[in-house]
Amino acid sequence: MKTSVKVLYALAFITIISSCASTEGTTNQPKDFSSYTDLAAALRSIGGLQVSGTGDNIIVTLRGMSTIKLNTQPLYVVNNIPVGNAYSDANSMVNPSEITSIRVLRGASATTIYGEDGNAGVIVIKTKVSTN
Repeated sequence: MKTSVKVLYALAFITIISSCASTEGTTNQPKDFSSYTDLAAALRSIGGLQVSGTGDNIIVTLRGMSTIKLNTQPLYVVNNIPVGNAYSDANSMVNPSEITSIRVLRGASATTIYGEDGNAGVIVIKTKVSTN
């Protein structure tokens, strides 16, 4: 293969990778969460999340994220502590009026940091009592 063709293939590959990478990553939503009555209401205000159900029967999914064989619920991380993929566990740990930020990790950035636990995305919640 000629050098110019190899260069074109390399450029095409880089373009494809960069366009895919732009759909992954983090979504940081700085806002005032003090008016929300529960975690589900706060999560409903975050773009890119789909929140359905009521009470403790809440199902949260990241739009555009799907998996065939692994968990479809995002991992919840509260004040740098992974609490699992159950909304009810995260809800029991978080007072919505204490939330300072909610950040959504998707794709490679989520699995790089949290492994298979983050394959369906990660919802990182910081509260006022956070040490970091």
